[in-house]
Amino acid sequence: MLSMNRLNLFVLLFVSGPLTLGGGCSGVDEGVGDTDAGTESATEADTADTEADTEADTEADTGGESETETGGEEAHVDLFACGQELSCEVLVYHLGPYDSPAAAECAAKLVISEAKGALLGLTSIGGSVNEDEQLVFLQGDGTALVQRRARSCDDCDVDTLPWGPVSEQSLCKVDVRDGLEADCSCDGEECGPCMWAPFESLSECEAVEDRSCEEISALLGGA
Repeated sequence: MLSMNRLNLFVLLFVSGPLTLGGGCSGVDEGVGDTDAGTESATEADTADTEADTEADTEADTGGESETETGGEEAHVDLFACGQELSCEVLVYHLGPYDSPAAAECAAKLVISEAKGALLGLTSIGGSVNEDEQLVFLQGDGTALVQRRARSCDDCDVDTLPWGPVSEQSLCKVDVRDGLEADCSCDGEECGPCMWAPFESLSECEAVEDRSCEEISALLGGA
């Protein structure tokens, strides 16, 4: 009887087939596959974000470098290149503001007459080349449009030394000392000096929008 039971159990197991241990393992394998796929997708997303951030940072850095390479400073209209005829000879400041007395007298009479005109002042102080020019356009209303440029070196040929970039254009008040008009109209030993120079006689300067050469010519009554 016992042998018959064992035989029936053997037949039952044979008909039922193998145990489902493999199925459980298959489920685990599928879970691991899903985890690997999720990890790979997350990694790809992180890589894409990192590359995008890097590209954005690079573009920002390149933009800053580009601005620096172009000078960083705004270029202004060069009124020195307009070729405007001067109303007086060049006013020179080397030892003092009136080193060119004839030009200073011409400028003084122009200023007190409230006429329009163009003046050029040159400051050259010291043994080495250290020069500063200021172009002054008198507007006939007590103000002047002014632009400056400079150049310097310790040991060089001044004839070949280029000027630096021009400054912004500024509108300045033309200062006239008390008694200048009387000194310029006086004719005698008691008269004071009839001299004016821009080096110490322009004040309250404020930057203004650049004017063109054509506008300067029109201002001074040119064609």
